Amino acid sequence: TDPQGDFGRNTGSGWGLGGAGVWRLDDSGISHIRLDLGFVTYGSNTRRIDLANAGGLVKLDLNTTSSIFSMVAGPQIGGTVGPFAPYVAALGGFSTFWTSSSVKGPNDDADEDGFGSTTNASDAVLAYGGAAGATFRLTDVNDDRGGKRELRLDLGARLMRHDDVRYLNAARVKEAFDNNTPPRPIRGRADFVTYYLGINAVLF
Repeated sequence: TDPQGDFGRNTGSGWGLGGAGVWRLDDSGISHIRLDLGFVTYGSNTRRIDLANAGGLVKLDLNTTSSIFSMVAGPQIGGTVGPFAPYVAALGGFSTFWTSSSVKGPNDDADEDGFGSTTNASDAVLAYGGAAGATFRLTDVNDDRGGKRELRLDLGARLMRHDDVRYLNAARVKEAFDNNTPPRPIRGRADFVTYYLGINAVLF
């Protein structure tokens, strides 16, 4: 992801996973409904701390992660007919911003849950924007009714805009840690562009 404006000045680039489904509305393959789901992590930090009342003999890792989940949908023009198919889409829905911290031992397995976890800040807000890109036909796949549906490579970019959201960044998390006080969320616009490469399926 590429954060824009004030959000870009307050945070850094992120990474994540997503999925998109397209419902064809006409046989010509021009009009569609698109559904996008996306998960992005825009901040992550690990600090080594002492276990309280252990005399410095036991060390713990304090992991703090800031993430965004988005669900948006809207009309799409193009993108499903021919070996190369450009498209544009208008999207709207919601996003959830949250930052959470957890504690675990430094020798624990990477996929093992910590023994303490706290959500430091969270906010759910309206999201709107659009996507543009192109799909490349890869192959046909059989559906459960004996027909065939195209499987396509999807390459594009999606702009998500959020007019008023509360979120934490690395500086506010560090401030809270250094002063042993609750973190103070930033409030304002949070816009970002996500560049993606994935598989796109025409569902109906």
